[in-house]
Formats: sequence, structure tokens, C-alpha cells
Amino acid sequence: MKRCVRREVGAGRWPWRAAALSVAGLAWLAVPDAARAQVGGMEVEARAGVVVSTPLVEGAVAFPGAPVGDSVQAFRVRPVAAPLVVVAGRTGLGPDLSLELSAGWTFGRVEGKQGRETWRVGDLGVGHAVASLRRRVLERLHVRGGVGLIRYGADAELFEGGPGLRPMLEVGAGADLELVGARVSLSGVGQAHSFGSAALRGGGGSGIRGLDGTVYRFALQAGVVLGGALR
Repeated sequence: MKRCVRREVGAGRWPWRAAALSVAGLAWLAVPDAARAQVGGMEVEARAGVVVSTPLVEGAVAFPGAPVGDSVQAFRVRPVAAPLVVVAGRTGLGPDLSLELSAGWTFGRVEGKQGRETWRVGDLGVGHAVASLRRRVLERLHVRGGVGLIRYGADAELFEGGPGLRPMLEVGAGADLELVGARVSLSGVGQAHSFGSAALRGGGGSGIRGLDGTVYRFALQAGVVLGGALR
């Protein structure tokens, strides 16, 4: 039975309007009050959490001659929820503003789903690095935003001919707490980046070319400050 396959990569084209809003937010973060004169200090934080992602690939498969209602089936290929670890270092730019450099790794796998059928695509490792500005907005709350790079690593055919490093936007917010003498944090993070590969653009022999699109990742993290302090 001949199948007609339509493929799209990610969830759509790069959201330029969202990127512009993110840049405007970064500009707001970077402007401290004139009264802020104290700077310096450094601290290191380790974070761990769980990350979920929108599909890497989505589309539909057509089955000519199949009964009505079964002739077209949607499919998705996406990373499953996976553990994430991050190490971050911060230096103070002012009493409420700091520069953060972070690097993280996701230990995951990719699954495909079509109708009631689910299959394993392969193991997946995702590395990322981000430079961001972090601002305290209330006594125990903070927001941050930045730009960085992300890279997917896997043996699956889906990633053949991938571009390697991709630019990424990241925003986050959280709370800083004292727990049994330790400085801990709870935060939520969102990331957005483009995704595509030569294998997807070629259509895997289907004759239908895939399009690069945008993938969104969302994480919940808990962290502990390992040492140092900001002034």
C-alpha cells in the first residue's frame, strides 16, 4: 500500500516577535538603578530537574484506499520527559543584578507515536550553554533571561546531517530559600531554538521535504549553592 508522508520539523518557524520581546526584557534587566554601586562576588550553583519538549517532528501519513477515518494518521516524534543537570556560576553586577554562565546536559530518549502505536527512536543527549542576566525582583524571587547554544546528540537517523550547535533563547523565574542552613532554589525555565537535519529535509525517501521549525523545552529545577556569595 502506497503511503504519502507529510513532515514538518518542530512547531513552526522561529518566533521573531517572541525573540524581540525577549531582547526587550534583557534590556530592562540590564539597567540597574542609579543608586546601585556595589558589585562583585561569585557563587556556584548546581541544579537538577526534569525537562519536557514539544515535538521534534510532526506530520501525517496518508493510506489511500483505507476506510474513512483511518486514511490519514497524524504522527509525532518527541523527546520524552528526562532528567536534566546544570552547573551555573554567577558574579554580581549590582545588589540585585548578576551575570550567570551555565552549562547543562539532558539524559533522554526519543519516541514516536502514530495513532495507538508508540515506538522507541533512540537514546538522546542534549547539551546546552547559556549566558544570562539574573535579577532579584523581590526579597526571595528572581527572573533571568539569556542566549546560548544547544546541541542534540543521537545515533538515530532522525539526526543525520544535523547542524550541530544551534542558537537558543532561555528565560526563567524562581525563588531562593534557606533550608536547614543551605541556600537552595526552585525555578522554572523555558527554552526555544530552531531544529532541522538533512535527513528530515530530504524526507527519508518519501519525496516530501521537511521544514526547519522551532522546538520549545520546559524544565522544573531545584538547586543548591555550593559556595561563594554575591556582594
